[in-house]
Amino acid sequence: MFDGGKVTEFEQNGNVFYIRPLDPFTSLKLLGDLQKLVSPIIGNVFSAMGNKSGSEEEQEKISVMDKNIDVGAVEKAFAALAEHVDGQKLESMAMRILDKNYVSISIDGADTTRLDKPQINELFTGNVSDMLMLIVEVLKANYGDFTKLFNALSGNVAALKRAK
Repeated sequence: MFDGGKVTEFEQNGNVFYIRPLDPFTSLKLLGDLQKLVSPIIGNVFSAMGNKSGSEEEQEKISVMDKNIDVGAVEKAFAALAEHVDGQKLESMAMRILDKNYVSISIDGADTTRLDKPQINELFTGNVSDMLMLIVEVLKANYGDFTKLFNALSGNVAALKRAK
């Protein structure tokens, strides 16, 4: 087990999660598998958020909420999601990301323990959105800015927009 890296703390619902970065080889393997899972979908998502006015620099400053959403492209993104991602793949990826060797928890101020499957079930049953938020925090701790990760996984977003 890799012992390096700065521990990141993430507080959620009175619990504190402690996230250690994955070892470099595990991180690379996870990144490759994330790319395989996400890249067929991500291009459609970004093309759906097209707002054709303004320069590329101005486009990067526009909030997602201010963009014109191409409903057809959103439908393509969801179709790609359904084609490439199933429940088994999502579960497997979530379990790998929330690896108990790298994620620990202090529940309501109690002693810190490794995050295990029974705790995950207790904390996130009926509340998958909180689990997804934790997954994002783990990815940020491992790959820096999450938006840059998606940029790396899908290629240059601006190039995707120009290609349409």
